[in-house]
Amino acid sequence: MITLKDINIALTKKVTDGLKDTEYKDVVFTSTDITEKIQRPCFYIDLGVTNSTKQKFGMKERELQIYLYYFCKDTKAKKKDLLIMQDYLDNILLGDFWVTETFLYGIENIEHELRHADGYLITQFTLFSNEEIEIVDNYKTMENLELEINIKN
Repeated sequence: MITLKDINIALTKKVTDGLKDTEYKDVVFTSTDITEKIQRPCFYIDLGVTNSTKQKFGMKERELQIYLYYFCKDTKAKKKDLLIMQDYLDNILLGDFWVTETFLYGIENIEHELRHADGYLITQFTLFSNEEIEIVDNYKTMENLELEINIKN
């Protein structure tokens, strides 16, 4: 089973690795709530609305909304900085997103919202998955059943 923590860690790694050869290689991820004072430049991940539905045959379908915030450092050239980061994030995120060595998401649609006045970019996308549900079975199997049959005439 893939946890939300696994997704958060994998997304952080994917973006960090994607920016390692750019002028943004030193931008860090913050765990500080974005309503508090943040240290610019930085990224912040917000795992939004999650819908989980039980499917047949022990499967769970999950839809998870991801919001990736980028807060730029340069307040004078923020529009240019935000547009450059938007291009980088498109190239980094579109395509395969490995959460673990055996679990893959495909990111097909990304939306960006530029907040020029405040100097940040919101990148939004949705992850869909079908996963097995761990079934805890407390029932006796057929081999272990003992039948008591009382026939009344």
